[in-house]
Amino acid sequence: RTLGRCRIVLDNRNCQKQEIETLRNRMMFRGGISNCHITIACSRTRQSRAADARCYVARFQSIKFSSARKTMPIPKTMKAMLLSGHGGPEKLVFENNWPTPDIDADEVLVQVGACGINNTDIWVREGAYGDSDDPDAVASFGNSPLLFPLIQGADIAGLIVGCGANVDSSRIGQRVMIDFGIYAGPGDDIPSHDYIGSGRPGGFAEYLAVPAENAHRVETSLSDIELASFCCAYITGEHMLRRSRVSQGER
Repeated sequence: RTLGRCRIVLDNRNCQKQEIETLRNRMMFRGGISNCHITIACSRTRQSRAADARCYVARFQSIKFSSARKTMPIPKTMKAMLLSGHGGPEKLVFENNWPTPDIDADEVLVQVGACGINNTDIWVREGAYGDSDDPDAVASFGNSPLLFPLIQGADIAGLIVGCGANVDSSRIGQRVMIDFGIYAGPGDDIPSHDYIGSGRPGGFAEYLAVPAENAHRVETSLSDIELASFCCAYITGEHMLRRSRVSQGER
């Protein structure tokens, strides 16, 4: 833990990118190393040892750090885009030093890798949802009143960098996608109460706090930008399948 930097050399150019990232994250977030640089050695003179590289990865992944932390060093402030009220784009205010969120016992802190924007974000900003009595009324999603300033953003992918007291610290370093739903009760599979980015701060910032159960681990070669393009949008497809009552084997 006294080391500020760490350099690891693996003798295999065929190591999967996900394996390398997992190793790097574990060394940084579980081992207390602030900067871990991993090099893949491709020297032909070492090809006979290439098959051992995955073993090296597995060995490093299995290291148990006796002083594993519940968080990595987190800045006290962060960059964030704030919605100051209903209206046009002029209601969006960029802040360089917004307080980094604290986490409750059952939450995780996520460093945002990417956050998409969809029509819901725009309509909420504009207050374009109306209500049952007046379709032209300025109202937000579900007619829920918003507390300004608000950090929007529901389509989030990133990295867990902190865990609450009731969350297993082994989750630190996990790459995750965020289920944006705030549900009315157990068993709901479509957001029925509110959503992250409306009822609580969202991902238009460097960090956000979410319930640990909303942060789903992903292992994929897709980039964070690609992942953040469908966190919310998939619900359109889900609604379509439900309304059409498509059964197994049907098209």
